[in-house]
Amino acid sequence: MEAERVSLISIGGGAAVELFDRELERVLRNVLDPNCPADAKRKITLTFTFAPDDRRECSRVAISSETKLAPPLGHGTLVYLGELDGEVAATEFNPRQATLFPAAADESEPARPRAINGGKEDRGA
Repeated sequence: MEAERVSLISIGGGAAVELFDRELERVLRNVLDPNCPADAKRKITLTFTFAPDDRRECSRVAISSETKLAPPLGHGTLVYLGELDGEVAATEFNPRQATLFPAAADESEPARPRAINGGKEDRGA
């Protein structure tokens, strides 16, 4: 019986192919993730480390994989800083901005936007 030559497909009983398939799925999920930059490069590295014996008759082979994925996108915001009751405070809403939709006198009814038509207030909006 002739011995089968080692190949990328056969080494380790198909371990290299399985490692690649697993890492490829991670890469594809990362590419499809809307929280990651679409144009970032991803990389899969398969490493075969050979450790031959002293007589060079056989070698242990360690197969490993490493994948570099795109990191999640960052998110930015703007905060307004100041003091409130003598303590430092931050808010994402500008405290100097006028209220666009003041609260209704009756809290059970939400405030409604008001349209100004020709200088006359129209409350039917």
